[in-house]
Amino acid sequence: NFIGRLTINPEQKQYGVTAEFNVNLQKFSDIPFLKYFWLGLVVPFVYAENNIQLSQFDIQNEGTTGPTDIVNSFKRASLLYSKMDGKQKAKGIPEIKVKLGVKYMAEGGFEISAGSTAVIPTISSVDPAYLFQPMLGNNKHFGFGVTLNFNVPLSAKDANFEVSWYLDGENNYFLKATKNRVLDLKDKPWSRYLLVRKEGESTTIPAANVLNIPVSVKPYNYANLATGLRLKTT
Repeated sequence: NFIGRLTINPEQKQYGVTAEFNVNLQKFSDIPFLKYFWLGLVVPFVYAENNIQLSQFDIQNEGTTGPTDIVNSFKRASLLYSKMDGKQKAKGIPEIKVKLGVKYMAEGGFEISAGSTAVIPTISSVDPAYLFQPMLGNNKHFGFGVTLNFNVPLSAKDANFEVSWYLDGENNYFLKATKNRVLDLKDKPWSRYLLVRKEGESTTIPAANVLNIPVSVKPYNYANLATGLRLKTT
């Protein structure tokens, strides 16, 4: 019978580092055609920390058994999904990217190359047990994409250093997959936290326990564009 007020102030932090390896396929064969092709591997390591920052105040009639207040009610054992409980952390290698590319032109520092990418997930999907659970990578969606790269030299050919302008474009499309999601009733936000029961029974359970259903998730695609200056010294 307790009552009170609550606030949530979600905060997210992410850190990461990416290792990329590229090799010219001509190293593995004498076929002249292969001198234009390269094979690449991209391995990202990501750390994510989410904090929903659930706070309560003006609590009245605090309970003595079961959930004693708002914070405890949102993380009680009988609530199987969409719990709220402070910081949630995750780290790991969410996926690897395998790239196959070709250089159309490479002369005097001027380069044009294009490639295709396969995105292979390496971790499980996010568990819906907690609301605002940190997600690494693309939540176990397989994908494929294309890349286009330009490198234009800006410095003189006889200089002992090289300054160049680069432009890298990438577009990845992700395949749909079935994921578990906790849904609210239509036009009834927060209804997942209602208590429900079967007709004719007296035992109640949190609605989230039965509203965790498989849905078809279609991420579609994302594009990334990067540009900047490169400096090479001899």
